[in-house]
Amino acid sequence: MSQAGRDLVLNLQSKITDLFNVIVKSEVASAMDEKILGDAIAKLITSWNGDVSNLKILLSEKDYEKVEKGLKSKLAEQIKKGFDIKLSSQLDAGFLVSVKDGSAYHNFSAEGIAEVLSEYLNPRLSALLEKGVKGKAGA
Repeated sequence: MSQAGRDLVLNLQSKITDLFNVIVKSEVASAMDEKILGDAIAKLITSWNGDVSNLKILLSEKDYEKVEKGLKSKLAEQIKKGFDIKLSSQLDAGFLVSVKDGSAYHNFSAEGIAEVLSEYLNPRLSALLEKGVKGKAGA
């Protein structure tokens, strides 16, 4: 009976963590409006230490439509040097900064940011859930 109760609690914790991850990803995606994306990309590229000619930004289709013109205006100098802005059908929201040969990239997609946040927050969520279960068991 005790083992079944423990399994139930672990299963419930897992389901809550999964739901939490979905909520984090959704909130990150909804926070990425065209102004935030445009400003973040422009600041990142203009402050890039090194040659930008071998870099490209990959944007989701919906974000590309919203920010592409503004970015081309803000980053005209970098584009003249070879910097590129492309769309990617594999992104839901956010962007990737990639080396053109594909050897490296920085992930600023909604999924990537949500994953980092979840890795940080999930242990805290689990600790809260465990504390709540232990508190109820001791009551």
